[in-house]
Amino acid sequence: MARFFAAYVRLLRLLDWAIVLASIALGLGCFQLVRQLEVRSDFKEMLPEKYPSVRQLKAIEQRVRATASLLLLVGGEDWPAMRRFIDDFASRARAELPDIINRVDINAEEVRQFFDTNKYLYIDLPDLEEIQKRLKHHIDKEKLKVAGLYTEFHEEPFDISDIAMPRWRSWSSNPTSAPLT
Repeated sequence: MARFFAAYVRLLRLLDWAIVLASIALGLGCFQLVRQLEVRSDFKEMLPEKYPSVRQLKAIEQRVRATASLLLLVGGEDWPAMRRFIDDFASRARAELPDIINRVDINAEEVRQFFDTNKYLYIDLPDLEEIQKRLKHHIDKEKLKVAGLYTEFHEEPFDISDIAMPRWRSWSSNPTSAPLT
């Protein structure tokens, strides 16, 4: 067995350059084949073409335009200059790319309304803990009222507007703090 391996090693040493050249040629050939491969990374490519759902998806894709969003945030100190830039960018995008761009929205009112409606989803942890403390106090007080163990001479409604509201109100007074889309 040792003689076999010794002969094999001698053969490899005689043909070492031929093996290197053959490896390089094989690598270049494989590289040319790999360059011609078509990579399809969409999940639907893994589904069989015969399935009715795949055929329906392709029919829908033919009718419906693909959508994607680009959000451009503009910041700075000079509000009039930023506003001019935004208006110019929007008008040029509409004029130069009408086949690509379906909608340009430069009004922050929708965003402002969204955050105003959902402001309590974005509260800082200390404010949230304060709201929890006030709510627990209010619930405990109401339980005592129902049990007849508490009489209130001056009723105070449950109110948390002083906690989270000031940050959101600042948008209406300072347009530079409002996000633009």
